[in-house]
Amino acid sequence: MRRGAAGTVFAAIPINGGFDACIQDVYLYAEAEKPKQLWDATRGMEATPCVREVWLMANPTGFSAEAPPALKAGQRYRVELMGNGFTASKVFTA
Repeated sequence: MRRGAAGTVFAAIPINGGFDACIQDVYLYAEAEKPKQLWDATRGMEATPCVREVWLMANPTGFSAEAPPALKAGQRYRVELMGNGFTASKVFTA
């Protein structure tokens, strides 16, 4: 995860190499006693190039998703990235 003027980006970077870390699904949850899923995006499997990073709150090219909701400042969230052979998650505060 890195933040900049353009927003927050999450990247899938393999630790040991050996496979192509292509993101296939992105999920966003509000972190709470009962986590609530707020957004999900799924990569179309037809000729869509490998996606290795996702800008938070923007539908990635080649993914199908509803428009993402606005984040609330100070709220804790969890993002999950999934792909062939990996799952990664990160908790952050907006």
